[in-house]
Amino acid sequence: MESRGFIFGCPVSYALGIGFIPVRKLGTLVGFDNENVKDILTINNDAIKPGQRVLITDDVLTTGRTIEAIIKLVEEAGGIISGIVFLVELTDLDGRKMLDGYDVLVLGID
Repeated sequence: MESRGFIFGCPVSYALGIGFIPVRKLGTLVGFDNENVKDILTINNDAIKPGQRVLITDDVLTTGRTIEAIIKLVEEAGGIISGIVFLVELTDLDGRKMLDGYDVLVLGID
């Protein structure tokens, strides 16, 4: 995800020897509009190839709405979610319930 998530995602992708696809807020790129997410999230049209495995990384799991929108972007592009990693989870906001069926790793829990 944009901004702080880039700080986490770039070194993870480098360490794994895989590409990094930034997800940005509304701009000139193709996007998915989720009524529960204030901003439209976007990725490049050709960023994900059909059947490509994708590891989603973000700094904080809160309500899960942003990650839900990112999952839809990836899956609509034909990508396969291989896992989702967060640095921190704010458990009081119950965002993990949005991620049932996905392999989720949280490095720290608040």
